[in-house]
Amino acid sequence: MKKNEFAVVLASDNRGILPLSVTVFSLLNTAGPDTFYKVYVLSDDIDAGNRRKLEELAAPFDCRLEFIEISNILEEHDFPHTEQWPVPAWGRVFIPELLKEEKGNILYLDIDVLVCRDLTELFRTDLTGKAVGVVFENFS
Repeated sequence: MKKNEFAVVLASDNRGILPLSVTVFSLLNTAGPDTFYKVYVLSDDIDAGNRRKLEELAAPFDCRLEFIEISNILEEHDFPHTEQWPVPAWGRVFIPELLKEEKGNILYLDIDVLVCRDLTELFRTDLTGKAVGVVFENFS
């Protein structure tokens, strides 16, 4: 068993499968030898073909890839969704409920993120007493 086991969550539908694939590949490709990622994809009806492509992309890596179907979650919780705020955008609100069995920190990544190095240091950041940690983009 690897000593660094981390949970990473992304959310998408079929429209975002290409950037999702790039993010997942960059995450897995930069993992250190002692890092094991459990990658959860909150899926708003991602079709079987796209799921298979993502599974094939992840197959060469030592990881776990799991799809969690969330297409009906907003109706179950009486949340509105619009074109501007589709189901995958709302999905992150339900991460604590959907992944309550996960221990430790859970990292949510937008599907337009390019991971450039192993994320162990980020996961080891002390968040004691905090509900959430946020990283702001610096464009300068």
